[in-house]
Amino acid sequence: MTTHVTRRMATLVVTALALASCGGGGGDDADGPDVVGPDVNGAEPGDSPTVGYQLQPAPDVGSVRLPDLADGGRPFAFRAEPDSLLLVFFGFTNCPDVCPTTMANVKFALGKLDDTAARIDVAMVTVDPGRDIETLPGYVSDFVPGAHALGTANRDELLAATNAFGASFTIGTTPEGGVDVGHTPYLYGVDDDGKVAITWSNEVSSDDLVDDIRFVLGET
Repeated sequence: MTTHVTRRMATLVVTALALASCGGGGGDDADGPDVVGPDVNGAEPGDSPTVGYQLQPAPDVGSVRLPDLADGGRPFAFRAEPDSLLLVFFGFTNCPDVCPTTMANVKFALGKLDDTAARIDVAMVTVDPGRDIETLPGYVSDFVPGAHALGTANRDELLAATNAFGASFTIGTTPEGGVDVGHTPYLYGVDDDGKVAITWSNEVSSDDLVDDIRFVLGET
């Protein structure tokens, strides 16, 4: 039996995590999908074998594409290679805490996955294209060489991507006149069907990522 968390609890979880983003912003509503754990054979809530959670129905993001700035702007589809997992993060290069921490944890997790790391692809999408179009490829490759740096100056294209994942972002101005960026701080695991198979909060550790990735890929 799949363990379901109530719709109200799902809203609280999503809202709390969204408020952890750089500069605030983000959120969800009570009419969104339920948060559930994988098949845990009747276990009570909280006993899921993964730290990350699933959404039911799983968001289908496989038809969405954004330019890969690390590959000459070639359209990149949010779909893992066969029998693999694509890790996707929405952030920006000037983020002081959540973004570098998340990307560092991905880097450390890949180092601990040994041969399984070959089945993992990584993509970071900038929600601050006005400042990141030129710098994102170098930023991403500093954490994960060969990772995809996705970005577009077309706001509608960016919104299509964030909406597909259920993510959000805000760009405003600080009292001092600087740029204030808020974004949903989740890390998403997308399978080879283009479905979001698992979602992690920004507090997930590299060890938990390793365990969850092995579980999703059927290695445990």
